[in-house]
Parts: sequence; structure tokens; C-alpha cells
Amino acid sequence: MYQPNVTCAEYRGEQRLLSLRRQLQDPALDPGLRRQLEAEVAELERLLKMD
Repeated sequence: MYQPNVTCAEYRGEQRLLSLRRQLQDPALDPGLRRQLEAEVAELERLLKMD
């Protein structure tokens, strides 16, 4: 039987992190939104123990 290595919450967090990193690749991104997204990335990395 298949046993996942991560929980649903971890998977969801990883997918959110990938999405945020993709958004940060946009050179036309508003500086205020960029700071907000960078803060969320930092928080997710901390929660996922990726920092």
C-alpha cells in the first residue's frame, strides 16, 4: 500500500511556496506586493524547515 512521505498540509505548503516563487519571477511586480510575497515565502520556508 502506498504511504505518502509528507502530510497534506506539508504538500499544500510546498505548492504554495512554488506558486509564490513563480509570482516573484515577474519583473513588473509591484514593489509592495513583492515585499509581501517575499515575507510569505520566508514564513513558509520557516514552517517547512527549509530556511
